[in-house]
Amino acid sequence: MIWTTQHLELIQVCGLDAVLRIGPWCHAELRHGGFPDWLLGKNCKIRGNDPEYLGYVTRYWRKLGEPVSGLLIEEGGPVYA
Repeated sequence: MIWTTQHLELIQVCGLDAVLRIGPWCHAELRHGGFPDWLLGKNCKIRGNDPEYLGYVTRYWRKLGEPVSGLLIEEGGPVYA
């Protein structure tokens, strides 16, 4: 399921907390350990400190953080990070 801000706000209204399970390792049993095919086609070393790889990781985490901005437990929201 793709979580949206509205889902998380409803969880908060209901008095519940949320723990988001973020991949790619939550689906490590999949092909390539859960890494997308396009990433494997790049000229970088995954799961390391390769600057190109870390650039993709940073973009990924920033995109994941957008819908939970302001909704983390420490911000008064329902989401544990």
